[in-house]
Amino acid sequence: MPLLEAIDLTVRYTVRGASGGQRDFNALDGVSLSVAPGERVGLVGESGSGKTTLAKTLIGLERPSGGRVQVDGQAFDTLDAGRLAQFRRQVQMVFQDPMGSLNPRLTVGAAIGEVLAVHKVVPRAERSQRVADLLATVGLDAVYAGRYPHEFSGGQRQRIGIARALALEPQLLIADEPVSALDVSVQAQVLNLLSDLCDARHMALLLVAHDLAVVNYVCRRVVVMYLGRVVESGPVERVFGTPAHPYTAALRAAVPDPDRAVAREGVEREPQPEPQAPGAGCSFWPRCPHAEDRCRVSRPELRPVGERHAAACWLVVAKA
Repeated sequence: MPLLEAIDLTVRYTVRGASGGQRDFNALDGVSLSVAPGERVGLVGESGSGKTTLAKTLIGLERPSGGRVQVDGQAFDTLDAGRLAQFRRQVQMVFQDPMGSLNPRLTVGAAIGEVLAVHKVVPRAERSQRVADLLATVGLDAVYAGRYPHEFSGGQRQRIGIARALALEPQLLIADEPVSALDVSVQAQVLNLLSDLCDARHMALLLVAHDLAVVNYVCRRVVVMYLGRVVESGPVERVFGTPAHPYTAALRAAVPDPDRAVAREGVEREPQPEPQAPGAGCSFWPRCPHAEDRCRVSRPELRPVGERHAAACWLVVAKA
């Protein structure tokens, strides 16, 4: 049974147009996703694809307009107070901007200790030692507990954010672009830390990223999103090695390769359409080099491409 599962999830927003009128658009449009215990899943796509909205909805920071989120097979919105508190301990989130997620008026020790106090995880007398242990787990000295967030580098602040998330010993960590604001050398350190923590704790990971190399380095399975929809999913080596959807192929082609003399086919120079663009067809057809007439009027569903590999593209249907 999946630890966490989204089923046909929709999140709808109302926006005001330039002319003053209002209209709705779906930030998430029928998204289904699951994470099994101990599994590492990557979630990739351009800015505006719905990745962060999905992550926030999975953890309850956004309310879905349709569909449901299930925890251990039980719908999230039906959880009683006790079970909801347990879910909060099971699933924790690491945010993209650690400086924005840490209270600048609290020391690091107080920020982590606050989590322990709210959830009554350890007695008051043991909190200082627990904070020291958590800092050590992410490679920081216990003396840092008395310092404030502005006294740390970006990489150190992200480690602190991870330590705070680990305070409740979660079964699933949702990491939203955890290394995008860090230097490349520091990125590798944080990614190695996340990987080691998942191995040591048999902890599941949902890693949100726009960088394919980051997901390839850490995850075993990947879900590709475009304009609020899942367009491809499967094992990392299959999806990135032999992408079935033109959008995934374009993402891969956009990755710099010094050994590649000629750029592969892609659409990286084309602007991404607005999420609220009308049309019942494939959301990618305006940018797709293989678009056909049916792509404009009929939306393809996810279909099997191979073992545990699926794509939402009429090309897949044609080859089946």
